[in-house]
Amino acid sequence: MHISSFPPEILSEIFLWAAALAGYRPNKKDAPLNVSHTCRAWRELLLTDARFWTNLDTSISPGPRATSCDVRMATLWLERTGDAKIHYHIGSNFMRQSEGASFGLLHREIVRRQAQWAS
Repeated sequence: MHISSFPPEILSEIFLWAAALAGYRPNKKDAPLNVSHTCRAWRELLLTDARFWTNLDTSISPGPRATSCDVRMATLWLERTGDAKIHYHIGSNFMRQSEGASFGLLHREIVRRQAQWAS
């Protein structure tokens, strides 16, 4: 069976696992963002399912595979949550490595969505 013939429900579960393994960081190199550039069908699936965007980690990961958070992508990430509850983690290094103006945009989006934060 070719992956393009998988039902959307199965693909969604696979993509959710990939996003969890990537640590829910808004980085173009990791899932779900890199998966959304594969084909139109996958992009549509990812953009219409808020579950891919309800976990967000903007901390800077330590170690040899250190990845940073793209502030612009994090803002888009939050916009894609719709009205779903959001699980959000921000690290102390994030503010130091983010551009001030870009971080301001993300901060406004976080404040605007504070009613959606999961407890």
